[in-house]
Parts: sequence; C-alpha cells; structure tokens
Amino acid sequence: MESPAVVTLLLNGGVPTTDAPAATLLDLHARGHLAIAGETVRPLREGALLRGYERMVLERVVAVQIPDAGPAPLGALPFRGDEKPDWAARFRTDVVADARASGLSRPRLGRRETRIRHIVSAVVAGVLALTVLSWSAATALIVFLLGYPLLMTLATRGPEEILTPAGEAAAERWRADEADEPAYRVALGLQRPPVRFGRGDRGLVWSSHGGRWRRVRVDYPPDRFPYGTSTRTLLLIAAGWLALGAWLFSLVADLESRDSPVATALLWAGLPAVLTGGFLLGRTVKDLLSPGTVTGRILWLQEWRHHRPGPDSSEPPRPWLYYLAIDDGTDRTTAWGLPSAMTGGLADGQAVTLRVRPWTRRVTEIVQSPTLSGS
Repeated sequence: MESPAVVTLLLNGGVPTTDAPAATLLDLHARGHLAIAGETVRPLREGALLRGYERMVLERVVAVQIPDAGPAPLGALPFRGDEKPDWAARFRTDVVADARASGLSRPRLGRRETRIRHIVSAVVAGVLALTVLSWSAATALIVFLLGYPLLMTLATRGPEEILTPAGEAAAERWRADEADEPAYRVALGLQRPPVRFGRGDRGLVWSSHGGRWRRVRVDYPPDRFPYGTSTRTLLLIAAGWLALGAWLFSLVADLESRDSPVATALLWAGLPAVLTGGFLLGRTVKDLLSPGTVTGRILWLQEWRHHRPGPDSSEPPRPWLYYLAIDDGTDRTTAWGLPSAMTGGLADGQAVTLRVRPWTRRVTEIVQSPTLSGS
C-alpha cells in the first residue's frame, strides 16, 4: 500500500503537500517507530529499513530530544531560524522518487520531449532572428539569445511530475476512501495535522532549559540604529557629528557679527550636531565600561542584516549580522545581534555564555557552556 506521503502526491497532481511530513509522523507512530502521547513525541527504535523521507522525519524527532527533559513537545519539531532550509525540498524529492519507483508517477517531460522542445525553440528563435537580420547581425544575435531561453521556458511550463495510469487509478481509489488511520486521514485532508514541519513561530519558541519543556516568548530588536551596530562604527558616527558641530561653531567665530541671522542659524545647526555626537559617545563609552553577560541555551538563530551587492552583481546578499535569541531561564527574552563571524558551530539548544553590549544589543564574545542544567 502507498505511504501517506505518496498519497498526498497522488491527490495533488504529482506534488507532495505540506501535510506529508505530519502524515508520515503519524504513520511512524502507528508502525511503532516513535510514540506520540498527547502533545509530546519520542523515538522508540531506529529506522534502518525506512524509506528516505520517513527516516528524515524520525531523525527530526531524535534531533529535538533533550536528555533528562522528557519527551519533546510536537511544537518543537518545526525548524528554527535558518536551520535546514533545504529539508522540505529533500523530503519532496524522496517522496517523488518513491512514487516513480512504484510506477505511480513520472517526469512530465522525458528526454525525447525535452530534446524536441529544445529543437523547436531553437528553430523558432532562429526564424525570428532572420527576420531582423536586415537591421544588423548584432540585433539578430540578441533576438536569438533572448528568444531561445524564453521560448524554452514557455515550452516547459507546467508541473514537473505527472501521474501514470497506475497513479491515476490509485488516486481515484484514495479519493473514494474514508480511511480510519490518522496518518491517512491527514493525507486525505480529512483531519488536521498535529504539527507542521515548516518554520516555527520565532516569537514563541519551545525550550528545555532547566530540565523541563516550556515556551519562551522572544522579542526582536527593531531594524534601526543603533541596534546591532559595532562599537567602532558608533565611535566614528559620534566623531562625525562632533566634528560637524565644531566646524559649524568655527564658522560662527569667523563672522564679524555673532548676532547676525547667519550666526544664529549656524549655532542652532551646530548645537544638535554636538548634542547628538555627545550622546552617542557617552552611550558607547558606557556600553564599553559596563558590558553584560548572558548564559543560557540558544532558542533561535536567523539572518538579520545583509551586505547588498551592487546593482550589476549576480551575487546574493551576504549576511553580516544574525538574530540570536537565548533562553536565560525567564519566560520572556529579547534577541541579540550576533556577527556572522561568530556563528560557526552554533546549534539550537546549545548552552552558551555571551558577552554583550546592552545598549546596542550586540554580542562581542560567545563561549560554549556544556555544564548548564538540562544538558
């Protein structure tokens, strides 16, 4: 019999639905590979003989378990931050491979169909290029180079996977099935899934810090100055404002009359600059003289700010700062800004100690602390 994940593919035109991992989770419970009790889940035995996507679900259940904290809540299964961004794609690929191996689906375009579309697209693009050849050879070349990939895109639009006659028959059979097992009821859309394997709620995160599972509310600094800004940058900005104020004041000193409207305007412009620079300098120095220390477990790690490449660059934006939320034992916490150079080797649930700048909420040092309770 088809697995629940393959059933979602059959009923969704060759594409597994987002409920497929949850249906697989319930199927593994029914087959004794894991135990779901209320709102918790724990593994029971290894899945050496499982299909690839079934093993992925079981491995996720194993990954969220914390020793001495009891079975993990189902709500801990969704992924956090930038963790495993390709998990869903790999899951879908394995389900499609299973359906193909069972003769239930196939690629919509085989090698022969793809070759024919390449030839037809090239011929049509060539004809279009010939029509403008009288203008110039360069124009004809541009028309061909732009037209060929565009025609190929139009020719290959549509689903990548289609059902075989056996798959269509299986789909009709499942559409008429009411199913008693929870896994198949989820696959058929007759029952809500107990959990979704997408990205979790970053504002309300499950944690086992302290030896028990609980939910921690996480706030995030607004994406504006000075949050996440380095001390060096703050000092440079403060120096810039102070220099601007000093320059404006020097202009007043060079005037013949300090009671003129021009002198008044320069004074009113220079005063805010000096006050802004003085404030930034004072807060930055205070941050330097009174750093904070935070100890706890990592709740959430996610990209925050990026270096944007130039308009002519094809490179993707590179993150230079991450959100880092830490469970310090309280029921509510605020994330910190972690430079990308410090993210290596970090994982959710890991015990760490941070050295931080409280005002800018920026991490200056991070140390792994494997001795926390609940380890």
